[in-house]
Amino acid sequence: MLVDAHAHLDDSSLASFSDVLALSDVDLVVISNSVDSLSSTRNLELAKRSDRIIPFVGIHPGIFRENADDTNLRKPAIEPMIEEVRNLAYAALGIGEIGIDPKYGSVEKQEQLFLSMLSLCEKTTLPITIHSRDSVSKILQILPTFDLKGKVLFHWFAGSESELAAINDRGIFVSYGPAILVSKRLCTLVEKTPLDLILSETDSPTPFSLLNHATSTPFLIASAAFKISLIKEMKLDSLEEFICENTMRYLGTQNSLRVKSK
Repeated sequence: MLVDAHAHLDDSSLASFSDVLALSDVDLVVISNSVDSLSSTRNLELAKRSDRIIPFVGIHPGIFRENADDTNLRKPAIEPMIEEVRNLAYAALGIGEIGIDPKYGSVEKQEQLFLSMLSLCEKTTLPITIHSRDSVSKILQILPTFDLKGKVLFHWFAGSESELAAINDRGIFVSYGPAILVSKRLCTLVEKTPLDLILSETDSPTPFSLLNHATSTPFLIASAAFKISLIKEMKLDSLEEFICENTMRYLGTQNSLRVKSK
């Protein structure tokens, strides 16, 4: 079984993907992450239609980006959105995508949102997916201030080797995507990540121009998994089994990712 630990199936560019997945012979499970309350609602609806889709709810730090189309999202309207996501969390299987990213403007505002989301994680004990570009150290300082029972994932990890070592020491999961096909630095990070802490992802519909993918889909996960297997010098089917078991531990489930496999 292939597992895409981080995608955004609610995105309009992937509107037909759930139907394609339902008809596909590919044994694939997708964790679909959210970026705001509307996105969270959509992912919960998608999950009702397919046992292959695992819904996470949350608010992405990009909500504060300076060029946001709707400037109201950077004002008090954020509070009702947080409350709505809190209510939706009880129907979800995880909290994400949440985090901090200086690229998106005020780190102070992002940190306050992140703290609100971590409080929700603490209350629900759900697993967490974290966006950590240029903020790994800050996030590692914040996490211990909460009593988090759910497992933590640093998605699309691209930090330093020292940051990876700190993450490894805490038993935190990291996921790698198709970028490892073209980045020697990321391949080195994969090599230095313990096998039992690795997950695979696509971050679909993120485009990969170097791979001739204008818009990616979770089917690209096979390429990422194959590259990880080469780096770890193991057979692909063994690597897929490891990642499946890792994902089950991450999600806190004992029953085959709650998926009715074909």
